[in-house]
This record gives sequence, C-alpha cells and structure tokens, in this order.
Amino acid sequence: SSDLFPSHDKFVSVVYVVCWSFYRFSKQSPRDAYLSFLTKEFWYPPLLCGLLLYIFLALQTQGLAYTTVAKSGFITCLYVLFIPLLLFLIWRERFSSFFFLYCFLPVLGVYLLMDASFDNFNYGDFLTLGCALVGAMHIIAVDRLAKKYDPILFNSLQCIVMGVMAMIAITWNEEWLELASGVTILNQNAIIAGYRDWE
Repeated sequence: SSDLFPSHDKFVSVVYVVCWSFYRFSKQSPRDAYLSFLTKEFWYPPLLCGLLLYIFLALQTQGLAYTTVAKSGFITCLYVLFIPLLLFLIWRERFSSFFFLYCFLPVLGVYLLMDASFDNFNYGDFLTLGCALVGAMHIIAVDRLAKKYDPILFNSLQCIVMGVMAMIAITWNEEWLELASGVTILNQNAIIAGYRDWE
C-alpha cells in the first residue's frame, strides 16, 4: 500500500538512474553492456558492499536506542583502527608503528571532543562496536572490489541493495519500519542528488 511504501515513486526514479548510468558509463556496446549487467560477477561487489553498508546503519541505529549519542559517535569511529587490524589479520598487510599512531590520534580526539563515558558498557555499545567492525569491512570491500566500476554507478547499485534490504527488514517486526523507510528514502535522494550534481 502507499502507507507501507511511501517512497515508491522515488524508488522508480532510482531504478531509472541506475539503468541510465550503466548504459552511459559502460564502454561496451548496448548489447554487451546488457549481458554484463545480468552476470553474477557484475552484481557480487555491489551486493556485498550494499549488504555491509546496510548492516552498518542498522546496527548503529539500533544501538542508539540503548546508548548515548556521545558513546555511539566515539565507538563508531573505532572503524579507523579496525581497518588496518583486519588488513593485517586477513591479508597479512604490514604497517609501520607510526601508521597505527596516526590512526589512534583522531580516535583519541573524537573521545576528548565528545567526553564519552564508559562506566557502563551496555547492549547498545556492543551493537555499535559491531557497527564499527562492519563499517571497516565495508571500506575494505569497496577498496578491493569497486575499482572497475564507475563511482556513480557503483554507489547507485549499493544503495539500491540497501533499499531492498530495508524493505525486507520491514517484514521482521514493526520496530524496523521507521529504519527501513528512512534508510531507503535517504539513499534514494542521495543517489538522485549526486547524479544531478554530476550532470
């Protein structure tokens, strides 16, 4: 119904933007571009990145229901430290000691600015910590998988995936309805605005 999907018209607009972007930025013929569009190799990177980005936002939003904004902001910034840690643990990439110092300093600055207190580490803080970890995974995934895509096209695709995941989340329980519709509308507007600015 229109009440359940208030952004239906915007969703149609985003589908148009994605299709037109793919056609415009592809260096292939229209037929080859269409065939590439149907392959799993084409969809795997935006599907993975869109899923990670949605989990990131969902965990952060749910965490805010149980913790303070200051604590949430600081814990989310820990993704800066998680990125090199994951790169080292999974891909064995090595970094200098100064690199970790440079990562630690901005996190410390955010902590001082927000004056966050960690007397009681609660369920919301745990969700937000997971949000920071998933955010680090998303950044690494984009860095490694999105290089062959046009930036506008890739961002449009991953935001479409986020919108679909948000709609699926609606079916879980009513608490996710506001998050789902909000994320969908926000990212659809971001895609359209970014595309028009690029034009």
